[in-house]
Amino acid sequence: MWKGDKAGYAAIHGWVKGRSQAPLQCDDCGEEKPLDLANISQEYLRELSDWEWLCRKCHMTKDGRLDKLKKQQKTNSFNYTGVRKSKNISGCLNIYWNKRTQKWKVQIRVSGKSKHVGYYGNIEDAKKALANLQCFDHQISKT
Repeated sequence: MWKGDKAGYAAIHGWVKGRSQAPLQCDDCGEEKPLDLANISQEYLRELSDWEWLCRKCHMTKDGRLDKLKKQQKTNSFNYTGVRKSKNISGCLNIYWNKRTQKWKVQIRVSGKSKHVGYYGNIEDAKKALANLQCFDHQISKT
């Protein structure tokens, strides 16, 4: 079905790629790198003159994404998508603070399953319990 000017992002990219051949070098810096198809006006028109082939760095610079990324990294507010931040305050793997019981919880993973070891009033006792377990079973995985 012909959508004309209402075609989506991927369809227009496909249309342009089918009608223009990628050069060997970036249109901006002239380096031989893998190239992206970039829209100049950011209006995604069906005009070949509104598109250029850029390396990733030049593409991100022209879009303003590189500056935004650098600012986020400087303020330490940059979070990688899909990476879970740890809430573990013990500084030790497998030892966690349980807010409800107000005690340190030792929890391990064995063969892909979580196993509760116990609750301890102070962190030293929790570390000792974990050390004893690790001496006996080398299959305990770090969580």
